Amino acid sequence: MNLVPPKVEPTLSPIVHLVRHGRIPDYMTDRPLTVEGKQDSLAVGRELASHIRSEEQISFFSSPSLRARQTAALIRDGILEALSAGMVAATVSAPILVDDRLKNNLIFVGGVDYDPIEPLLDMARWQLHENPAAHNEACAAFMAGFWGAPDPVEYWLTRPSEFAESPAAVIERTRACLWPTI
Repeated sequence: MNLVPPKVEPTLSPIVHLVRHGRIPDYMTDRPLTVEGKQDSLAVGRELASHIRSEEQISFFSSPSLRARQTAALIRDGILEALSAGMVAATVSAPILVDDRLKNNLIFVGGVDYDPIEPLLDMARWQLHENPAAHNEACAAFMAGFWGAPDPVEYWLTRPSEFAESPAAVIERTRACLWPTI
């Protein structure tokens, strides 16, 4: 018996580059990028352009934070600048698609979830003052460590806590945004 395998057409899978926002002065609020953060974001765009193949379609997604939207716009500008220099012909979408599912990891204070840009350390300390229970003390300690760290995201990733959304949950939110049918 002579079996011939079915002809399989190659399919293209999307290539996704996840980029953290550019440098900001601090993490106390949703701050704009620093001058260095803007320069770095443009440079990332120029570098990413070197990986683009002809006829690709490029889309941009961002969390709603100012720093993430600025980073996405500058990366797009860097890609467009490099592409205009004649590297390859590609289609770059103009709007940056902002989606809440791409926001920061959530922090939990008193059973309520918040984006870390909220004044959470103050809320946790107030809650501890109002109710000096061990759970509130642990929450305030986590918030103090999170906000006192040079890099709060690194602190969150290396210290699993009931007071913060798990990295797995953030990954699932991101996956659901970028690949809704998978």
